[in-house]
Amino acid sequence: MAGTLLRTRCNPYGHEDGGPRHLLGGLYGPEYEGKNKWHCPNLADRRARMECKCGHRGQPMDLCQDHHGEIQRRQAGCCPPCAWPPAAIDLKERIDYANQQLAMMGPLVFTPRGARLRREAEDATAAMNELVDLGPIHRCPLTLTEIS
Repeated sequence: MAGTLLRTRCNPYGHEDGGPRHLLGGLYGPEYEGKNKWHCPNLADRRARMECKCGHRGQPMDLCQDHHGEIQRRQAGCCPPCAWPPAAIDLKERIDYANQQLAMMGPLVFTPRGARLRREAEDATAAMNELVDLGPIHRCPLTLTEIS
């Protein structure tokens, strides 16, 4: 009996198998993706994943030739886990929370609570800048590597 070759569609953004699970390396959930879902009509001719020199590896993707080149050219500039280590994600959440609270305070922003929230946001921003200066937050390029 002859073997059967299974072909898959190009699936650069995960829509062919239920949608992306890890937007920006998991920093954002699928609720941030938007309502329009795009599908590539081409058959995949390779399987690849993004990798950085620090050892982070993305999800395997079935890709056509066009998307292999497009992703390597346009979406490989920065590894999300290198740019957003856990400490940076925590600081971002603290900054966002303080800024959201301040935005809702209106004229009460000038109260002691407002001053405390501004100080918290400033301290978290300074800590984020220190992570950049010391290197835990860095811009590490990605390579789209074919896998079998």
